[in-house]
Amino acid sequence: MGAYIHDIAVPEVQTELNNRFAPGHPLEEMIAIQKEFDIFSHRHSLAQVSSLLNIAPLDPSQRKGWFKYLGHLKRLPSDEKDVNAHDRVVKALKENLESSRPLPVFFIWHPEAEQPELTVSRGNALVFSATKYIMISAPIALAPG
Repeated sequence: MGAYIHDIAVPEVQTELNNRFAPGHPLEEMIAIQKEFDIFSHRHSLAQVSSLLNIAPLDPSQRKGWFKYLGHLKRLPSDEKDVNAHDRVVKALKENLESSRPLPVFFIWHPEAEQPELTVSRGNALVFSATKYIMISAPIALAPG
């Protein structure tokens, strides 16, 4: 992501994502939105959903970069054979939000050069909490030095 938005904007977006899918009311709201509007589906790109949910940096120039990054995920692999990173996120969120026992979701990043694929797993995202999460780790390219 460093190649798409400034370093200062990355934690801002990560916090927005993690707050939107946090345990309790935020997750309940996302479940209701998914049930009513099916926003996580093949009909909508992550950029469209992000725009709809207002998950993006406040700075307009950084917003454009964020949406480009989300489009870039279509060109990256995932931990699921023949599924690109973009579609893997959509699939994971759709399946989770429509399941009988949805979990909160936690988004993290890892260097694309070390691991080019996006991964989805389950685990404890916060060392001080026993809450289980769906953890989505997305690859980011380093900003040019």
